[in-house]
Amino acid sequence: MAFAVTPCSYPDLDKWDAMIGRVVKSKHNLWRSTLTAMIREDVHCFGLGAPSIYVEYHRRSAVALVTSLEDPSERHQFVTMHLLTHQVAQLKALATTFLSTREERRYQ
Repeated sequence: MAFAVTPCSYPDLDKWDAMIGRVVKSKHNLWRSTLTAMIREDVHCFGLGAPSIYVEYHRRSAVALVTSLEDPSERHQFVTMHLLTHQVAQLKALATTFLSTREERRYQ
């Protein structure tokens, strides 16, 4: 089973969100200054219902992760859990480094 989401960088997601927003505004004959929140809001709340690529990307990534963790193959579950644990450890190390650097600068 392949992972269901292609890795994308934040600049790419941001660029695609901006491009989609411009197209939606253009096709609905809206001003360029129309708020993006109005475009992304659900149609039942008087928006246009065009979801953010960021939101959709992260939703699908979460679904793929949960599906991978619940896979019947023990090997698949093990590999996914190992990778996830490794990523969490890296994030903790980054957060610790960031916070300690910030505290050092605060007291200088």
